Amino acid sequence: MIDLRESTLKSMPDKITRIVWVLFILFWLADLYVFINFILYNVIPPEFGFFPMQPLLYLSLLGVSWLGYRRLANRPWLSHRLVIYAGLAGLAQAVVFLGAGIFFHFGSSPYGHDLAAILQNVFYITAVTLGIEMSRAFLGAALGTRHADLSLASIAILFTLLMTPVNQFSLLSSPSTAFVFLAQSLLPALARNLLATFLAMTVGPWAAAAYMGSLVCFEWLLPVLPQLPWQVVSALGTLFPIAVLFFFNSRLVPENKKTTIDAVKNKSTQTVFSFISWPLVISVGMALFGFSSGLFGVQPFVIYGSSMKPILNAGDIVVTRPVNPTSLLVGDVIRFHQGSIEVVHRIITIRESQSDLVFITRGDNNNTNDSPVRMSEVHGKVVWVIPKVGLVSLVVRELFTGIFRL
Repeated sequence: MIDLRESTLKSMPDKITRIVWVLFILFWLADLYVFINFILYNVIPPEFGFFPMQPLLYLSLLGVSWLGYRRLANRPWLSHRLVIYAGLAGLAQAVVFLGAGIFFHFGSSPYGHDLAAILQNVFYITAVTLGIEMSRAFLGAALGTRHADLSLASIAILFTLLMTPVNQFSLLSSPSTAFVFLAQSLLPALARNLLATFLAMTVGPWAAAAYMGSLVCFEWLLPVLPQLPWQVVSALGTLFPIAVLFFFNSRLVPENKKTTIDAVKNKSTQTVFSFISWPLVISVGMALFGFSSGLFGVQPFVIYGSSMKPILNAGDIVVTRPVNPTSLLVGDVIRFHQGSIEVVHRIITIRESQSDLVFITRGDNNNTNDSPVRMSEVHGKVVWVIPKVGLVSLVVRELFTGIFRL
């Protein structure tokens, strides 16, 4: 049964003390992230940094989070049935990926599979999963009594960032790698963390651990793994957790005999995730994924430089549409790749080369031509410009580029 009664701290009745505990857990999480990503492997040999040092660090997180969580009055009602459902949801997601692998191909797992390696990996998975999910459950219970949707989103974003190795953020420095990183890694991770946070806030840490642990075991313990295109990874990894979240929210919450949707909505101190907000989130998420991945026939691209001033400025988003390169004309602004770089420049000359066309391009703010662009290198033609919407992406890119230059 799901019980969403208001959570308070038994031995910490005043608000200030609870805030101090929340800040303490947040500090512990941040300190753990910085230590593992920036310090650990510089002072400890890698074989000891990974095992046993990292599991011990996460077990310390488990301990301090449990000290706070056990003092919360009226914690979410533990339902063994829902914990089993959460674990089955993780296994079902793994099966979906395995099924997709049948249509593509499989590759060898990068993890060891002798008995010693398996035991070591199981200990690592258990320590990390329990540490993360207990701290997630504490934050959800301490912060989620009011504005539950906001707490859910904030905690999910926090753990998405904390569970992403810092070196992966260097991929944001290039537009082409940034898009694939966001779609293939960050967006599915956010979807998983939304579901895990929902489970932690409504059922408790064991349900979140059952779901996340099933996924990690699938990745670490199977000898072969599906090798899927990033578009498939993005679609399955994002839509499946969101669909499961919607199932738990719409089907299981009303079954609670103690707390109904109508009863909770009438109490300002108790909030259930509404039926209206999550379908809207799912619809918007699916639309954004389709728009970003080109499923709707157009694709966005953030302008990072000044080569196309004054018509295009850094932070603008251009929307490109795939076209037959033979239909392009002098003066069209096209998106193309040269090596690993994505470029948006104007065609100034078109030349014929045997059965191929070669486009000579130049930025409006440049005084030299680009290298010749072949038909196969053209991604599309700019059909729409959205000014300044990509400034957030620009700021994030500059931030992480600066970090990696230190």
